Amino acid sequence: MQATRRYWEMAALAGFLATFGVAIDSSVFLLGGVAAATWLLAAQYRFYVGVRDVRSSLDVTLSPLRTQVGAEEPFSVRLTASASLSTPCSVTITLESPVGIDDADEWPTVSLTPDSDSATHVGTFRAPIAGEFSFDAPDVRIEDDAGLFAESFTQGGGFDIRVEPRASDKLFVGKSGMEISAGFGEHESGQRGPGVGAADLREYMPGDDISRIDWKATARLNKPHIREHDVETTREVGLIVDERSSMWDGPAGRRKIDFVREVALAFANSAASMSDPLGLYTVSEDDVQSVRASQAADVQYATIRSLFSAVGGTAMATRSGRGDSRLSVPERANDLRASLDGDSSAYARTLRPYFQTTRPYVEKVESSPFFTATRRVIADRSENLWLVFFTDDTHREELLESAKFASNRGVQLLVFVAPTTLFEPEQTPEQSYDAYLDFESFRKRLDRLTNVSAMELSPKDKRETLLRGSQPVRNRAGGNR
Repeated sequence: MQATRRYWEMAALAGFLATFGVAIDSSVFLLGGVAAATWLLAAQYRFYVGVRDVRSSLDVTLSPLRTQVGAEEPFSVRLTASASLSTPCSVTITLESPVGIDDADEWPTVSLTPDSDSATHVGTFRAPIAGEFSFDAPDVRIEDDAGLFAESFTQGGGFDIRVEPRASDKLFVGKSGMEISAGFGEHESGQRGPGVGAADLREYMPGDDISRIDWKATARLNKPHIREHDVETTREVGLIVDERSSMWDGPAGRRKIDFVREVALAFANSAASMSDPLGLYTVSEDDVQSVRASQAADVQYATIRSLFSAVGGTAMATRSGRGDSRLSVPERANDLRASLDGDSSAYARTLRPYFQTTRPYVEKVESSPFFTATRRVIADRSENLWLVFFTDDTHREELLESAKFASNRGVQLLVFVAPTTLFEPEQTPEQSYDAYLDFESFRKRLDRLTNVSAMELSPKDKRETLLRGSQPVRNRAGGNR
């Protein structure tokens, strides 16, 4: 129970009257002070009884009309309240939306009075980003009719709502021109699914796990086909998310990191629905920044979802210099060394010692943050690990060697890689197309590794614009040959 300012004003008046009556030996003022104090005590007791009755009879229900919505999609929340008000008082009920949820039509104060002891209100909210959000129980405030006392508390329960990504209209996920944009992270739990023993080949259906596409059969049959396997009931999912400066390329809301967050969150939601152990590793410029070792627990899923909801929320304050996005690996060194064999010039004699060993390259890659994260996940893995990379093509040698490391250890790896050229400021059509071809060549090289499937992750509209404009570029290139 809280005393209001008016109560303290009345208490001060009662005290003044009583004190003044004693001072001037006036029974009228003294009795007036005593009467005011008695009235305040009676009002306090009456309010106490009223609050007790209200709390015992108050019923507040808060519920969403849907518990799963899409980002930017309005959703409705219904609040119903009723109480038996035996004493003159007012009951007001308010609702605060959680951080990350916008109140589309400002939520009003719901009031109950002796003349109207029940009320219902339906409000509309919207979440601009995907994630899991919790609405707390409504706040209730009771005030007496004289405005002397108030009582505040929460009543009823809150609820959780899941906001799913709505990037399908702007996001391209696929390879070799074939778009696969559904079923991220899903796997079956029936008689057939993504296990280890091959069983059947069937045509791809919307919602199937993209990692189960048999690309050789798809190329042979001209339609996406799924290779069915004997089911394994659980699968550990390890996510490695690149958060280095290059991932912030692009306009707000359409950066590489924004697209990565949408797909990675879908994997987290799928793992939670299938009760698969889920782990998360994020990579910064210099180290593995955040580690959540694999667990199959509600708190783990909730924590990782909240981390993904925050990913990409603010732009990085500083951006480090870019690495060379061209592939620079031992194979190139071997090619250059071979070209120098038999060359007796001073130039060849000077360069030849620099290509005698690839050890500096190996040391560089093994100390890189992405490779470190890969090695850490695999070291802690179960027998049934599914590793997923989310990155771009800026650090190509590091990504390639990390994929090789996973492949050589029999780990199933799915790579989502964003082509930098589709996130950079406007370039000439020739420059953009050449850069995209270079990216696609690199993606195919990743995809050819055993147990590795490499997917392009890019803005659909820019990709389509680039490819539509590529025909004139190809024609000019052909005319110049």
